[in-house]
Amino acid sequence: MGVALLLTLFLGPLGMLYVTIPGGIVMTIVALFCLLIAVVTIGLGVILFPFFVWLPCIIWTVIATKKYNQKLLEGRKYS
Repeated sequence: MGVALLLTLFLGPLGMLYVTIPGGIVMTIVALFCLLIAVVTIGLGVILFPFFVWLPCIIWTVIATKKYNQKLLEGRKYS
């Protein structure tokens, strides 16, 4: 979980690709949308970025890592 969190903290949505590919793709799209808002509104997207991108990325990474590790402990294949 440590590596997943570090990657997410430093790379944001791209770091999520280490744990969950669909999650990384979804959050990358959300990040691009926030950056588009930042360009159009001259700064509003920058204010929204930590709350709508980085924080959900960290939470999603923790949940996905816990689910993956739990399935490994139970002996089930992760799908």
